[in-house]
Amino acid sequence: MGDINQVQIFGRIGADPEIRTTQSSREVASFSVATDTGWYDKEKGTWHENTQRHRVVTFQQGLIGVLKDKVKKASG
Repeated sequence: MGDINQVQIFGRIGADPEIRTTQSSREVASFSVATDTGWYDKEKGTWHENTQRHRVVTFQQGLIGVLKDKVKKASG
């Protein structure tokens, strides 16, 4: 097995996961996760926020099962 990259994203689910089946009868799930960052501008005295959306796609059947049963929009 080659190198494995691992990422942990903590945020809010942007929409209910979309579960599809490929032509080879394999399930694939996709969903988005929104994460926020914020900072205070001392010069202007204002708070700023930035939201980024991360698109996640998985073929892992165990994770797809959890997504089907437990994950809904705005859960996190």
